[in-house]
Amino acid sequence: MVFVLYGCGKKPDVQNQSAGNKMQFSWNQELSVNDIPDFPLKGIIDGKEINYPYLNFEKWHGSNDNVLRFSTQKPEQPCGFIQNFQGIEIIRKGNTIELGVYEKKHFSDDNMGYKVSYITDAGGGNLTKSTSDWNFAMKIDSLNWKTISGKVVVCFNDVTKSWVAVRFSAAVCNN
Repeated sequence: MVFVLYGCGKKPDVQNQSAGNKMQFSWNQELSVNDIPDFPLKGIIDGKEINYPYLNFEKWHGSNDNVLRFSTQKPEQPCGFIQNFQGIEIIRKGNTIELGVYEKKHFSDDNMGYKVSYITDAGGGNLTKSTSDWNFAMKIDSLNWKTISGKVVVCFNDVTKSWVAVRFSAAVCNN
């Protein structure tokens, strides 16, 4: 009696196939710059897919704050004020955002002078600002007096596991 075994080689490791896929992302309680996907703006806020057509970077010279904003509305003028702002704000209080990598890997880590929140319509024109913990990873690739570009991912430790990720290029607004 003769037995013959046929095989097709090693079974592919499914976990490794998805690792490093820069076209996918889902909420995670630990982030690093290596987790930032490489796609235009995507995300889920309060259980709903987001659409933020406007992005800018503001330098507030009086307070030396820097703000990266993703908004549901475009202002009437470039770098203009947005009445009833809804979107994501990444604020670095009293310090500049420069070229390089910024990481707050865990929800409990030090915020490095950053404040990150989202503002949504709670109904009836009432706006609500998130108060949940957050983590994020951001890489600024290019920054000059006119534009900023890079990529960022933020996860909020809220009930709906809100998150946003984007490769971006934005106008620099000097206020």
